[in-house]
Amino acid sequence: MSFTSSCKAYLLSTAIVLLITGLLFLLATKSVIANELTINQAGFTNTFYTAQFGEFNSVTVDQTGSRNDIAIEQRGEDNEIIVSANGSLQAIAIDQSGDFNEIRMTADGDSNQITFAQAGFGNVIGAETVGFYNSLTISQSGANHHAIVRQIGDGNVIDAVQYGYRHNFNVNQLGDNNQVNVNQTGSNQTITASQVGQDNLARVIQGSL
Repeated sequence: MSFTSSCKAYLLSTAIVLLITGLLFLLATKSVIANELTINQAGFTNTFYTAQFGEFNSVTVDQTGSRNDIAIEQRGEDNEIIVSANGSLQAIAIDQSGDFNEIRMTADGDSNQITFAQAGFGNVIGAETVGFYNSLTISQSGANHHAIVRQIGDGNVIDAVQYGYRHNFNVNQLGDNNQVNVNQTGSNQTITASQVGQDNLARVIQGSL
């Protein structure tokens, strides 16, 4: 084989390898496309961590103040998270997996603890926490759950679990040291609660027979 023929054969084999490599690269990255992240930080010693896996997911975070910590993990498709944190020493952790889930939340104050977990399809959390030392924990697993909560005051606690299909949970807390614990299983359960004042306690369990 002549030198020219050898060169042509080498270039052809190299091109084939590059083509195959490129196709493999496209296949490997096709499931992680079009995710969007927007982060705005103002103040000092704020920390933010995020990991996005999937397609067409969106995270928007505004942090203002000092020593706030936000950690977000997103997996699936067409999920959305919007977080606004203003104050200091606030800890926010969000784990979202599945498709078409949505979280919109605002935390304004100091030393608030917020934990959200969503797994499934079409779940929604809307939350507002204003004050000091409030705790808010919501876990959704299944499909089409809605949890809308509002805390204004200090030392309030909301702990809610939604498991199954199409539960609704709406809670307003106004005052100090109030507590709501909710567990919804089965399907189509609805809770509406309002606490005004101090040291109120509500515990509710709903499930299908």
